[in-house]
Amino acid sequence: MADWSQSHFLQSLGWATLNSFWQMALLWCCYLGLSHAFKLTSHKKYQLAVSAVLLGFLWSAFSFYTYFQSAATSSVSIFSQTIPENSILLNTMLLAASIAYLSLLIFPSYRLFKNWQFVQKIKKEGLQKAALNYRLFVQRVGAH
Repeated sequence: MADWSQSHFLQSLGWATLNSFWQMALLWCCYLGLSHAFKLTSHKKYQLAVSAVLLGFLWSAFSFYTYFQSAATSSVSIFSQTIPENSILLNTMLLAASIAYLSLLIFPSYRLFKNWQFVQKIKKEGLQKAALNYRLFVQRVGAH
């Protein structure tokens, strides 16, 4: 685990993940401010929300790229307190943020892939006619 916590990729991903919280919060505040100030229609609110999510993704990706390309510094300054970069707490937090992000990315992607496989299986095997009792039930409910 010591090797993982020293990984430049995971540290960069951790910084980008932690920074994405305030970045998305700022975009959310902008969205709320614009939607209340201009009394937007639902379609315009939808377009603004999608734009904010895409902008947030691009901002997070840029943050990751910036951290990944930057040379490792000897310390990180947070609220005028200097934390040495080889701090165990900092490395653990960055590792946890990276693993949480990757887990939240991989597990839903796996479920999406399994559902896609199921749909492809249904398309290949075809559909069967529903049982008589289900068809009668649907007819009764439809008649009401």
